[in-house]
Amino acid sequence: MDGELITDRGVGNGMSVLIFTTVISVIPGEILAIYRDKGAFYAAVSIVVVIAIVAFIVFMEAGAAPHPCAIRQADGRPPDVRRHVDP
Repeated sequence: MDGELITDRGVGNGMSVLIFTTVISVIPGEILAIYRDKGAFYAAVSIVVVIAIVAFIVFMEAGAAPHPCAIRQADGRPPDVRRHVDP
């Protein structure tokens, strides 16, 4: 329900945004649990792995070419999708 509302308001794929925020919110607690159970070394390795994954995702998104169907108007807005029917 909330995913469709986010999608309707134009924030990408709403369900993906919700899943992403859920995953991100769990990471600090999991790293703390690793620190308590395994020690500082494993917690530090976990932090490095998380940073590497985020950097990889950002790097891939920065270099990604725009989708071939992503046509924009000159001012950057999406095209008007209303159909004009000739009489």
